[in-house]
Amino acid sequence: MNIGKSKNLIKMQEIEVKILEIDEDEIRKKSDSFADKINDNVLLTTITFSNPYNDVLVRLRKINDEIIFTTKIRIPDKKFKIRKEYETKINDLKIFKKQLEILGFKQVMLQEKKRTTYKYKNSEVVIDIYPKMPPYIEIEGPKEEIKEIVDKLGYSMENTTQINVYGLFEKYKIDAKELKF
Repeated sequence: MNIGKSKNLIKMQEIEVKILEIDEDEIRKKSDSFADKINDNVLLTTITFSNPYNDVLVRLRKINDEIIFTTKIRIPDKKFKIRKEYETKINDLKIFKKQLEILGFKQVMLQEKKRTTYKYKNSEVVIDIYPKMPPYIEIEGPKEEIKEIVDKLGYSMENTTQINVYGLFEKYKIDAKELKF
């Protein structure tokens, strides 16, 4: 949910849930029935860095030819995963990565995934597929819309989880230091 823009900087509050181990074909059919498909099987490359200063997530993500720098700060909630998120586009991945390293950040992971994105009202429904892991969906948007989408997909909120992708790597015993197709 976008809460403000300043030129190249995007400030957001990210509210999301995941549903794990989905039947991808079934979710695609259901999503096609109520949401608009934005993209299909786009390859995303994510580089995650250790942060020597605090527990803020620091990430670079390449989507097609676009490179986005993101920081995320956790906000506690019992049912939803909520993060304050700041993103900005950058022009040169290698130079920006080197700048982060000069500041004391170290690359700890590199992952590729395929993502299909649907738009419904003010929300996104994404199907994420990583190598060596069952597909899952992530639903991001206002809390009431998330509940509505969960229902439209044939699930209940009890079927959702707040687990982050690093927790998924642990759950499925995947070494994600360099995870590629």
